[in-house]
Amino acid sequence: MGKQQTLLQFTGRVGDMIGYRRGGRYFMRTAPEKVNQSEATKAAGRLFGAASACGKYIREAVMPALDISYDTSVVNRLNSLLYREALTNPDWKDLSTLTGFSFSRYTRLGDILRGTPRIQRDYHGNILVLLDHPGSLNKTPPKATHIAIKAIAMNPAQRKDAVATEPVLIDLRNPPQELTLTIPYAAQDAAAVILEVIFVTKENGVHYPIRNRRFYAAEVVSVIETVAAKPKRSYGRPGIKKLHGQAPARTGRKKGGSPPRE
Repeated sequence: MGKQQTLLQFTGRVGDMIGYRRGGRYFMRTAPEKVNQSEATKAAGRLFGAASACGKYIREAVMPALDISYDTSVVNRLNSLLYREALTNPDWKDLSTLTGFSFSRYTRLGDILRGTPRIQRDYHGNILVLLDHPGSLNKTPPKATHIAIKAIAMNPAQRKDAVATEPVLIDLRNPPQELTLTIPYAAQDAAAVILEVIFVTKENGVHYPIRNRRFYAAEVVSVIETVAAKPKRSYGRPGIKKLHGQAPARTGRKKGGSPPRE
């Protein structure tokens, strides 16, 4: 692998060289002369391609909703996670594998928050993220005055974009005892729930995020499964035909007929 340092940089194959881009920089490598693939190698290649496509859908859904700086290692880490799961469980289709995946390789959510978030649904199917003592932290940068917390839900198989709450700004000098974030979400859909935390400093009345990668995190904290649809309630008298073997006889005056005689 070598860097491209020319003015004209390229991707793809040119002669016996292959150019590619990674993390905003351009590299090149020698193209193989011939590749002999067995059936197992071809199957593994197709499986990795499917895992890569799934990883792309997840990134395209989540990344626009995140406020933390982009981590270039997410591509390889996410693809590897999905590929390993596909190897061990070929019929894998749920989101549970993503639990614990961090969108920042430098800091885990547990490195910042002491409490463990609890996830549940409300009566309307919205996702609730509850956190006790959000101001209780494992580490705090010297200039931090606030912490911003946001919750995100996504399911790329059901919708293209993730659904996120507005960031809640918590004053570290007077934090609340508990915090509830409500994500509007369809009751029947499964979802991977992501919690994002960023330290903030206030200067001259303006809040600025602290862009030190040791002091922000975003992680999949839970997966909410699909809620089974409730059976529709039946109105009327559905068993009367079964009881009598026929529809009940009509009584009273027929339309267009004469009244009953006495």
